[in-house]
Amino acid sequence: MPPEHSISADAVRRTATLARLTIPESDLPDYQRRLGAMLHYVNRLSSAQIEGVEPLTHPGNPTDRLADDLPGPTLSTETLMAMAPETIAPFVKVPKVIGDGSSA
Repeated sequence: MPPEHSISADAVRRTATLARLTIPESDLPDYQRRLGAMLHYVNRLSSAQIEGVEPLTHPGNPTDRLADDLPGPTLSTETLMAMAPETIAPFVKVPKVIGDGSSA
């Protein structure tokens, strides 16, 4: 197991308060160990040799191959209305997605 940074129980309590978390006293030793392990890992990252490494703007392939946006086959209005769970002719009724969604 890698060496871990020691973190005090008070530091864990302060961190939990800032994160608006409630941590039972019995769990403090486990959180001390886990937060210490995270600090150790961050410390390892800060010591990485990155000289000569070019920064990336995006980790993926910078050129996306997108298909042309061409219309395809469509359903007739009658077929769509028959498939929809709820309709208000000639429209399909859908749930509200803006706001709290309390009304359709």
